Amino acid sequence: MTTALRKPAHVMAAEREVERKAEEAARLQELYGDLLPDVQVLRKRGFVVTREGGKFMVGNKLLDRAGVRAMARREGGLAGMSFPRSPTKTVTGLKIGATVALAPKKPATSTPLPTTKEKVLSGAAATAKAKAAQHSADLGTKPRVVWLDLGLLTVDKTYQREVGKAGITHINRILLAFNWNCYQPIVVSERDDGTYAVIDGQHRLEAAKKHPQIDSLPCYIIEAPDVAKQAEIFVAVNSRRIGLTSLQQFHAAVAAKQPEAMEAFGVCRNAGVTILKAPPSYDIPPKSVLSPNTLLKMLRQVGRPAVATAIKLLAETHPETLNAFRSPTIAALCRVVADPKIDAAKVRTVLAATDLAKFYDDTRNGRVTSGGTLETSAERVLRERIAKHREATTT
Repeated sequence: MTTALRKPAHVMAAEREVERKAEEAARLQELYGDLLPDVQVLRKRGFVVTREGGKFMVGNKLLDRAGVRAMARREGGLAGMSFPRSPTKTVTGLKIGATVALAPKKPATSTPLPTTKEKVLSGAAATAKAKAAQHSADLGTKPRVVWLDLGLLTVDKTYQREVGKAGITHINRILLAFNWNCYQPIVVSERDDGTYAVIDGQHRLEAAKKHPQIDSLPCYIIEAPDVAKQAEIFVAVNSRRIGLTSLQQFHAAVAAKQPEAMEAFGVCRNAGVTILKAPPSYDIPPKSVLSPNTLLKMLRQVGRPAVATAIKLLAETHPETLNAFRSPTIAALCRVVADPKIDAAKVRTVLAATDLAKFYDDTRNGRVTSGGTLETSAERVLRERIAKHREATTT
């Protein structure tokens, strides 16, 4: 008597999930028709959408078809946009996930170096050089990169971080700008039930789940058979990651010719001011900016003319002063210069007579006594000095 081979539980579960998704997709398509992508965008932004005859209830608003489309564009920024499909081959024609035979390494050849007297290191220098030459001996199991259906990817809450408010903002940022050219495969490990535990890439996964045209992701599969090993790798991956500083991000944006960064860079260059590429060891050098993000914020708030005037005034009145271009000073000066009731010539006179070290001390004291941020405190102090100068010159 022959017995039918029973499919593994995880295969049957995957098939049921595929059938359920197909049935749900058919039902939604019948209900909403060509409006379905807009409805999906609104639901992923937290709106409850139901059909009321020929109209649609979105949250507490009753909208027609045009209203739904407009709201989806406004809320999600995704309706009407086209997204690339998941690639299955590389530009060279190789199938993604396929094993590629590598040519054997050529044996190392020794090339005679010019005859020079070799410097002999000793002490700490010799120890540092020996450590630099060391490397890991155990490389572990070579991982695979394959495309996996989103339904097979799970997140273990025992060691993964909770997705808080900042995490949701980050997910939506990834979602809005999702592009395969900027995507890094997530790190996963296969589980006994045929699913895959996500070790690194939780936010990328959640963004992909929200995207209406993504159903699978390229994944970097490693060997981590239990939760303890997965958590260990999670800690190692996240603790060794070096984030970009604001200065590195800014100069990368300039290299990419992004308009806002180019505008801030041009304002400083025209005034003979340098935007530093790395934090100084102690004081901010003369005519140097350490906070490009403050420049970008001021450009958005008060516009280029006011920012250009403020930077030029500060550079001309304090060309040799250390720490002249502190972030609170820049912000306060930009806002004051942007005030149409204040004459730029008076600002120049007050600024030239100002000891910036004392000005910064007054700013910090003002924050303690009157509250607010350093920027708002610096603006109060600057406006008070301009008012005193006006009174002195009119009496």
